[in-house]
Amino acid sequence: MHAGLDSLKFSVNFADAAQFRDLAGAPGMLYRQALESLKSARRVRDEGGHACGLYASSLDLGPGHAERMEPLLAEVLPYVDEHYWQPLHAHLERDVSCTLCEECGRAR
Repeated sequence: MHAGLDSLKFSVNFADAAQFRDLAGAPGMLYRQALESLKSARRVRDEGGHACGLYASSLDLGPGHAERMEPLLAEVLPYVDEHYWQPLHAHLERDVSCTLCEECGRAR
């Protein structure tokens, strides 16, 4: 931000550490670290008086996902200037839910 960064965008796609682990294949502990990075960016911007927009986007992963995301978004929204939903990329030929086990919701 000191060098003139004018915007910083975060992808906020996973409702909890379990979904982060199952869909992203990343260790669940990194979920909280990612959220703390978003919060730290807001502190740095505000304390330094930087003109840097902070944005968060979420992928629409199918029915029920927005509702599942509500608790996380309640935590994230105070730290960003704007949050917006994005559809899955057009080049994907199937819904992300196709990659989840219907019984437990875990990635196949």
